[in-house]
Amino acid sequence: MSRADAIYERNGLFINAAMLAVHANTENGFYQKDVKFYIELLTNWMETSFEGFGLNIQNTQVQRILEMFVNEGLLKKNSKKKRPLYIFTPIGLLEMTTRLVEDRSLFHLQNFYFLYHIVSLYSQKMEELLLKQKGSLPKSYQLEIKHLLNPQNLVERQKMRVQKEIDKLEDRVEEAHKMGEVAKRMKREGKSLDQIINSVEDLYPYQLNNQKKMGELFKSLPPDVLYLELIEAPQYRATTLWEPLLLDYKQYLQRISNLQ
Repeated sequence: MSRADAIYERNGLFINAAMLAVHANTENGFYQKDVKFYIELLTNWMETSFEGFGLNIQNTQVQRILEMFVNEGLLKKNSKKKRPLYIFTPIGLLEMTTRLVEDRSLFHLQNFYFLYHIVSLYSQKMEELLLKQKGSLPKSYQLEIKHLLNPQNLVERQKMRVQKEIDKLEDRVEEAHKMGEVAKRMKREGKSLDQIINSVEDLYPYQLNNQKKMGELFKSLPPDVLYLELIEAPQYRATTLWEPLLLDYKQYLQRISNLQ
């Protein structure tokens, strides 16, 4: 992964938003310094997500990112002047918008709120910019633009992401409590640790079984750790790890539902 790829991978949501902002607020193209300013401006809004007052990005990093976009066909570069001037290609503007609204970091609460703010506030302006190029965009793309820039569609997709995590956590919590109950019951009945391991493995196989069988894992542990993991840890993990997360996700789901 190149250095441009690395910083873009970590901060793509804000860089994509800055690229769209600089396009919306400049005429006839933009310069590297404009992009740097908008990246720092937008990340300053979210300074709690960064060290300092926002993303401290260097000129060379911005240059590499812009060259990456040129190589991808998202930007055109005019080098006739002393400072290169950049402008979006028609497909580049649509691709940047798509990347913005489908960013992989959106599961994080603060990032989704940032996206919702940007799209709900500026969706009309962004749509106008994109549809200015409708002569070079198929009708299907024009419909896609309206879909991408609908704030309620963002909320619905986010609700689906969060609900999926809630479902997974609820399954984990339920299984952990059942596993703990089985282990403790068998211990009270005087069953050996090997017998408990075999029963637990049959009833509740874990997701990494293809790498190492649960029984193999348990039997590789020191006796005191084995006892802790087999008898005490499942329910403790449910109550101190997954149930608090589950509560957070449910509250988050309620908060984003209120955006509608």
